[in-house]
Amino acid sequence: MARVSRCWWDYYCSMLLSLRPTARFLTGQTTIPTRSIFFASPALRRNYSIDPDGRFVTNGKIEVNPFSSANASSTTVDAEEEVKRHRDERREIDEERIAKEVSETIARESEWEEVLFSLSISDYPHHNYLYSTSCISKVIKSKSFTDNPQNQQDLTLRYITWLSKLECFDPNQSNLTSLFRASLDVGAWKASMFAIRLMKFQIDASFIDSFVLLLCQNSALDEVLEVVSSVNLHSISTWNTAIRQSLVAERTDLVWRFYEIMIGSGVSGNVFVFDCLIEAFCKENRLAEALVFVRQICRSGFVPNVISFNKLVDGYCKVGYFGDVSTVLHLMIAVSRPPNEDTYTSIIRELCNRHRVDEAVLIFQGLKRRGYTINVAMYGIVILGLCKEVKLADARKLFDEMENSGIKLNHHTYNAIIYGYCRIGNLVEAERLYSEMIGKDIEANSVTYNILLIGFCALGWTRQAVKLFDEMPKKGIDRTVQTFNILIRGFCDKRNTREGWDYFRQLVNSSGLEPNEASYIHLIKALCLERNMNGATELFTDMENRGLIPSTNRYYDCLINGYCKVGKVDEGMAWLWKVMNTSNLEPSKFAFNALIEGLTVAGRIDDAFLVLDVMAKFGHFLKKRQTKALIRTLCGVDCSSRVETRLEEILTAS
Repeated sequence: MARVSRCWWDYYCSMLLSLRPTARFLTGQTTIPTRSIFFASPALRRNYSIDPDGRFVTNGKIEVNPFSSANASSTTVDAEEEVKRHRDERREIDEERIAKEVSETIARESEWEEVLFSLSISDYPHHNYLYSTSCISKVIKSKSFTDNPQNQQDLTLRYITWLSKLECFDPNQSNLTSLFRASLDVGAWKASMFAIRLMKFQIDASFIDSFVLLLCQNSALDEVLEVVSSVNLHSISTWNTAIRQSLVAERTDLVWRFYEIMIGSGVSGNVFVFDCLIEAFCKENRLAEALVFVRQICRSGFVPNVISFNKLVDGYCKVGYFGDVSTVLHLMIAVSRPPNEDTYTSIIRELCNRHRVDEAVLIFQGLKRRGYTINVAMYGIVILGLCKEVKLADARKLFDEMENSGIKLNHHTYNAIIYGYCRIGNLVEAERLYSEMIGKDIEANSVTYNILLIGFCALGWTRQAVKLFDEMPKKGIDRTVQTFNILIRGFCDKRNTREGWDYFRQLVNSSGLEPNEASYIHLIKALCLERNMNGATELFTDMENRGLIPSTNRYYDCLINGYCKVGKVDEGMAWLWKVMNTSNLEPSKFAFNALIEGLTVAGRIDDAFLVLDVMAKFGHFLKKRQTKALIRTLCGVDCSSRVETRLEEILTAS
């Protein structure tokens, strides 16, 4: 009751002070009773007092009574401001309390919309504050929302959406702008996007840049496109961010769309934008267009940076257009953007990948003579390229040169040289280099172990391979799918299919890894060689059930040949039709020859010639062994004219 009474007096006081002076008041014939005002409001009593002589005291100083007729005009204004300030303080307190209760309700209740909607006026004496934009802003910025960043986006959007559907919320431009700003301040881009859509993108331009940047930070690029298509964006730095983020997200379609809108809005591109466009051209493999574009902007005075040129060089290298690479290098020199180490690293890497190691070595040696800084990465690329071409003497020479030059070796360099020695079967030197690597505190990785495993399995040293395999988890080295595949192949090549099966089951059941296509091929081949066609077929079906589609016809070759070897040529023919009709592969020459040989042995000459006709359509021909087998079978048929005709067909086909 005391609270209600006090509020009533505050209301009375504010109404009294809001009355405009009448003519009698202006002539000094009427004054506002001093003590009526003084005792009306506790807020006023905090600032004013009266001494025993009736003088007005403010902050301990005797002042002229502001409520006298001489000061009536100024007193009215001061009193109005005091009451307004007091009212604002009370409103702020009420909104803080309500915002806290609302945010706690939202955090506590799963169906908080119904709870908030059912709150009565008795629960909230100032329930209209619940829907004020300042109170809503406090709710959005409360800890219940901001303490959980992952949930903040959806929670803020849900709250704003709920408010927008209430009749008591006025969705005018001012209120929606307040909601937009509040959501923007806490990084709730989904809620901000909802608000700006309600506003039909009629938003102050000063907020657009920060909003677009927020969207870019959250990779909401489609929303960025929606915003910039509706609102003019004039900041080139913001355009730069949007275009760059599109490249990072591999959305080159948006790169071109943003550039089109940017030019249409009157914003000219800068070097940063042009660098992004060059990269977009390269990502889409539109290298010729990229080169034309580079020449155009260079003539216009915008010279791309070396990084952009390097991307163009790298693009041409990957498709093997080294003539165009030379053109780009000359252009770089002409526009004072000389090639750097990264430029030549791309060229050397691709030359090595294309087995043009001699050319790569010439460029490498030329760089050293011209004083370029040769880093460990470039050395590693050349060493690996030489090892792949089994030029181990040259590779070892470069490896020793690195050590003598004081270049710090890393695991990439050691992996390359270890691979070289494993390639030639020198496991003793490979293991010595491995020990040297560990002794220098250079950590081995799964690649190192896989290289050694391949070396051991290639020599048939499966016992040593298993020992190394068991050592990996003890040293904190993660096994990969390739690690398991190496052992599976190693055992299958030794015709130890049982051990291969054990490692396949370990891969599938307990490794936490998913098998890939290479996990199956050697087991299927081994089972077919053992004439276990049921096991091979089940394994192939399991591969298909895992969504692994054969990328090579080796699987079908093994199955067709296997079924023919066990005399089940009908199953072999069924697999031939399967590869022809249900895959994107063509039957191989091996598969046709195996099937024709199987049909010939079974005495099914007509079916053999049917397959021979299909074989010819694919451009394949019989091998000598299958040709002789077919002739011998035909000669056993008692029909000379038929033999002549068939022999002619075979000779023509062969």
